[in-house]
Amino acid sequence: MVPNSSTRLCCLLGDPTKQSISPYIHNKSFQALNLNYIYLAFEVGKEGLRDSIRGLKKLNFVGGNITMPLKEEIVPLIDELDATAVKVGACNTVLNSKGRLFGFNTDVEGFARPLRRRIGSSFRSIRSVLVGAGGGARAAAIALAEGGCGEVVILNRTVEKGRKVADMLRDRYSISARASPLSQEELDRIVDYNLIINASPLDFRRAKIRFNRLDPHDNIIAYDMTYSHGERSSFLSELKKMGATTIPANEMLIEQAAISFEIWTGVKPNLSQMSIDALSALGEMRGL
Repeated sequence: MVPNSSTRLCCLLGDPTKQSISPYIHNKSFQALNLNYIYLAFEVGKEGLRDSIRGLKKLNFVGGNITMPLKEEIVPLIDELDATAVKVGACNTVLNSKGRLFGFNTDVEGFARPLRRRIGSSFRSIRSVLVGAGGGARAAAIALAEGGCGEVVILNRTVEKGRKVADMLRDRYSISARASPLSQEELDRIVDYNLIINASPLDFRRAKIRFNRLDPHDNIIAYDMTYSHGERSSFLSELKKMGATTIPANEMLIEQAAISFEIWTGVKPNLSQMSIDALSALGEMRGL
């Protein structure tokens, strides 16, 4: 459909956004469903966020996705947050309804859905190691806690940030949680956990960090939340060699995209086609 004066605008705000595949997958879905929408990506830093939101409101935009470093910065600009965004303290999806902004956090559900496909609806059998302590890590931690996970260890270079996540889990959900520095020494203590999550941009190969002591067994799951790593993620590659089931981050991305799409349009997209489009876009990004 050719854009016209009736075309409705959705967008991505963040910095950087050049490598995002969200415009590609959303626009393909709009076209497939014959919806007169368009999705654009704008590079916006913290200092420009308030003016950008004001301008988008003037243009009567439908909604958008919010990515780093703005997921927390946008919270004070939202008129009403959903319960999940309040829990996480971050917003990654916005709906504009007659000038009133509604904020959502789809990271929690987006993270949980690929995991449920592997193990079912309950996470009670999980003992998890979570690398990272940012907004995505907090969302993953909440998803695990609400699914009944028994234990979460947070490894982060800045230990104090990890402690805040661990404190939140203990105080709010009364589950076993602790934080430690991300180091080879700490990873060598990880010997009997069955879910290892990377919620950081770290390249494990370059950082020369290995899961040397992890006991290989069939029920280990390795989950990379940084979709630019893809199937070639050094984190996933190492754990796959040890027999782990791997979950690349594009699966979480697609689930988030589908939730956002439905919030803006009221229409469910074709998830299988979205997945195909995402893999195609990631392949082009890497020059495959």
